[in-house]
Amino acid sequence: MAKDGAGKKDWVREFESRAAQTVREYHLFAPGQRILAGVSGGADSMALLTYLLRVRADLGLEIGAAHIHHGIRGEEADGDAAFVAAFCQSRDIPFYLGRIDVPALAAAQGISLETAGREGRHRALKALMEEQGYHKIALAHHLDDQAETLIMHLVRGSGLRGAAAMAPASGVLVRPFLALSREEIENYLSALDIPHREDATNGDLNYTRNRVRHTVMPALAACNAGAARHLAAFARTAADYDRFFEDLTAREAARCLSRRDGAVVLDLTDFGEKDPLIQRALIREAIRTCDGSLVDIEGRHVEAVTDKLQAGITTWNLDLPRGLSVRRRYGELLVDHGLGTVPFGGCYPVAKNGSFYCAREGLAIHCSMESGQGLKKTQKTKNSSEIILDYGKIRNSLLLRNRRDGDYIVLKDNRGRKKLKKFFIDRKIDRDQRNALPLLAVHSEIIWIPGSFFNGYYAADQNTEKILRIGLEKF
Repeated sequence: MAKDGAGKKDWVREFESRAAQTVREYHLFAPGQRILAGVSGGADSMALLTYLLRVRADLGLEIGAAHIHHGIRGEEADGDAAFVAAFCQSRDIPFYLGRIDVPALAAAQGISLETAGREGRHRALKALMEEQGYHKIALAHHLDDQAETLIMHLVRGSGLRGAAAMAPASGVLVRPFLALSREEIENYLSALDIPHREDATNGDLNYTRNRVRHTVMPALAACNAGAARHLAAFARTAADYDRFFEDLTAREAARCLSRRDGAVVLDLTDFGEKDPLIQRALIREAIRTCDGSLVDIEGRHVEAVTDKLQAGITTWNLDLPRGLSVRRRYGELLVDHGLGTVPFGGCYPVAKNGSFYCAREGLAIHCSMESGQGLKKTQKTKNSSEIILDYGKIRNSLLLRNRRDGDYIVLKDNRGRKKLKKFFIDRKIDRDQRNALPLLAVHSEIIWIPGSFFNGYYAADQNTEKILRIGLEKF
């Protein structure tokens, strides 16, 4: 970079012109918006804050700065926060300090410090943005960061979306420097004599990004000096293809993805007829819809799901990162956070009158003995939350309980028995749901399965003298 004053001015003008091109192309800012810059104190974020301050009048923007303390690096991190606060105070810029405990987040979620730091930082910045009335968050990611992110995504098995790396605009997050290199940013700071702080952990090779930055990228640059720029250009091309494919996936997902009981459900009716590319995209979309992101979901995880689907087994479970669970149940694939259903664990004698409560399962059981006089028709509705029994046909104690070995149902018109397990399989009742169903039983005979079965033999009719009314209520 030229060291004379005129050369520095030309450099600054060229740098800001290229940043402005990204701002215009992706419509990053609009007049009147309040922009919150994420500022760590390092070279990249200090250059970003400086750039925003220099162009705010021309663009009609109001600028604030936020620093997120990660709860690591002790006094050094405290020094970073103090440095950014002092810089903002000297230039009369609103400053906000957020704090997160990255080690605690990583331990609680079972993720790396890098992932916990990134996710926690973004959440903290968005919280400050909303609390303080800002419209967008500006981040200092640049061309070299983009190339590194692409490499990291590819080696962990990401698909086309991962190859797109970072977008200049993603929701409220904007990245004006994504077409500018690290070297250009450092020269910009030097030309304007802007101070910054170096983070000692940037050289720690225990972090994946640092290994890519300090070992992989230099090796690629030795093969081709423009490696980082070519990789960033590929990420942009991948993003264009991904947008097209995303629209296609969205149309497919609208037809076969839904939500039920906290799970995302993928209808498998014609799944096998779809192109493998669409199949994998729908699986990723089901996971993303459930979890809100695809962080830590690699290509091998998606392949594991497709492999099990192709095996033809109709019921199976598969655990994925971040506590996600994928389950096939006959013609459906369910994705949730493994919360599952609450098993029905009690065994309750059914009294002639009164109510009792199963607090764990959230059920209330109401029983009443009544005269059969006036009963106009036979009670047959299996899907009802209430049944009316002919009490004279009950020869032994009634129990409301969970399923047990040896349970059976009597077929219609007394045409034999069927094992309860076989009944569940024939009705394609989710095996997780089977343990959650309350069963009305006499010994091993199941009289009533709410929503699924009722033995009409026990139903009260016009000839019944005494009826036993049993109702279930969720609370």
